[in-house]
Amino acid sequence: MNSFDNYDLAANVAQFPLPVICGIGHDRDNTVVDSVASVRVKTPTAAAEWLLDRAQSALDHVNALTDMVVDSATQMLSGARQQLAYFTSGIPLMADNIVVRHRARLQQIAAASRKRWIIPFIGVTGSVGKTTAKEMLAAALSGKYSVFKTPGSMNGQIGIPVSLIGLHGDYDAAVIEMGVSLFGEMTRLTNMVQPDMAVFTNIGDAHLEALGDRPGVLRAKSEILQGMKNGAVIFANGDDALLSKADFGRETVLFGLGENCAVRAADVQQNGETLSCRILAEGRDFAVTVPAYGTYMIYSVLGAAAVSLKLGLSDEEIARGLARYETVGRRSRVVKTGFCTLVDDCYNANPTSDCAAIDSLASLPGRRVCILGDMLEMGGNAPELHRSVGEYAVTHGVDLVMTQGELAGRIAEGAGAIGVHFADRAELIEALPRLLRPGDVVLVKASHGAHFEEISEAVKRITGE
Repeated sequence: MNSFDNYDLAANVAQFPLPVICGIGHDRDNTVVDSVASVRVKTPTAAAEWLLDRAQSALDHVNALTDMVVDSATQMLSGARQQLAYFTSGIPLMADNIVVRHRARLQQIAAASRKRWIIPFIGVTGSVGKTTAKEMLAAALSGKYSVFKTPGSMNGQIGIPVSLIGLHGDYDAAVIEMGVSLFGEMTRLTNMVQPDMAVFTNIGDAHLEALGDRPGVLRAKSEILQGMKNGAVIFANGDDALLSKADFGRETVLFGLGENCAVRAADVQQNGETLSCRILAEGRDFAVTVPAYGTYMIYSVLGAAAVSLKLGLSDEEIARGLARYETVGRRSRVVKTGFCTLVDDCYNANPTSDCAAIDSLASLPGRRVCILGDMLEMGGNAPELHRSVGEYAVTHGVDLVMTQGELAGRIAEGAGAIGVHFADRAELIEALPRLLRPGDVVLVKASHGAHFEEISEAVKRITGE
């Protein structure tokens, strides 16, 4: 069964000079239906071609359109993004590679759209914490500037072009999250974004199935340099073993806790859900307080401060902006349920982020419980990497480790006496009222594909009665 066995038909028309297709579907004979023009397209690939033809036609005239019509074109491209993701997941690429060709066309439109802007574009990449770093940087810069940022986690081959094409209005800077899992993907992204600055959060064990090892991850991320001019500036985590030694061939500003870093933090304190520190840089010394949970968040704070200083913000402006930071989605979101404290962090997972999340539990009072799932795309060393997370939990103050997932069983093995493994999510959810205690602090973390959001919701429902 593939995604084309779902037959929901949804086509909505926005009342603009150019028709906007917000949704598209197909009927039982697999014929795609356009309720606007009464066009019937016989195959899903033809539907992709038709949809992007409409987008291309609208955007050929983008410079002559009013803001209202640009909004229309943007909505159409949002529909195109969703539908292409649908097609790409449901169809093996044919000999003509039609999906790839139309994705390339979308990216060409995005690159042309980017060239209309003369504001600073800052690309954010790395293995862990890209979305957090993007949000933190946008918050910091908002202390002085009007900032565009890529919505949510729209950081890939479809999300970024849609974001760039939809970029219109009055902005002073743009922060673009750039995520990849294969060699060559960053080259395509950077040729669209053409960043003036780039932030590297860290290099960890992510997407190893395709990238091989950490040096391979660095090579893939470093493709961002290909779209950057000679005067561009790199901001890199100076506490990262690979980034601290990398030669980017451009001005490089290191941030971190080490003495080798040009932008550093002192007096770092995690008080429940608030992170505070002093930022030290080029003779400047000022305090910031950020509504963020997790001591590892200090690197997002420092990266944001480093870029903000380069762009001319004052100490007060940076502090004011950072205070506006808000967590996005299921990323280290702390929820007081009335029974326990839930740390909902089930958007993504790899050994680096799992261990950082375990470290941060120490800042919250209560018995420490980790509910952990599979970390996907870990390559041939996946069993050993999972086991290492369990071993880390044992030596870092965790009281109970609950796991579910084929690979996550190795986490429970590494956790030894404090590890409990479950065959499926339903079994784990059923055991929650029995194993959790009032006042526990409970971390729920797994790769997004493990669907651990169901477990987070189950934790919220526990009353103890």
